[in-house]
Amino acid sequence: MPRSFDDYYKVWGDTPKWLAERGWQHVNDPRDTPASFTWGVPNTTLFEYLAQNPEAGSRFGAMMAVQASGKTSWADEGAYPVKERLGDAEEDEVLVVDLGGGSGHDLLGFKARHPDLKGRLVLEELFYMINQLAGKVEGIELVEHDFNTPQPIKGLSFVWPSELIL
Repeated sequence: MPRSFDDYYKVWGDTPKWLAERGWQHVNDPRDTPASFTWGVPNTTLFEYLAQNPEAGSRFGAMMAVQASGKTSWADEGAYPVKERLGDAEEDEVLVVDLGGGSGHDLLGFKARHPDLKGRLVLEELFYMINQLAGKVEGIELVEHDFNTPQPIKGLSFVWPSELIL
């Protein structure tokens, strides 16, 4: 059974070759990465690859959720003044948007920690994740969104970018 390690082990090993071919210079192009080089998919972002390879996408999502487990959450008591900053939201207002939030684990944790707060919880993710999550995360709105494009929800006061890969 393939694991996330299997997806990325060769990428790590090929990174020096990828860098050497680029004169050891920083490349600021999401379509030219060690992953696209190793996987033989030039001009493809990581997330486009994951969308085209759902099993790899599922492994990636699981890896990101595990990586976040056990860490202090911004929604934990004392980590961020949640009630003071977000406690006056109305029921129909967007309370929190989790941008690139994978399986919704952060928003589910937020909801469990602060069940008394009003407002809508929105998970923005790529289409393949939204399709996997439909009907599985109660109380969270699912919005298809690529975070490389303009934010579709206007007037936000709080957006939580999940574990970002820069």
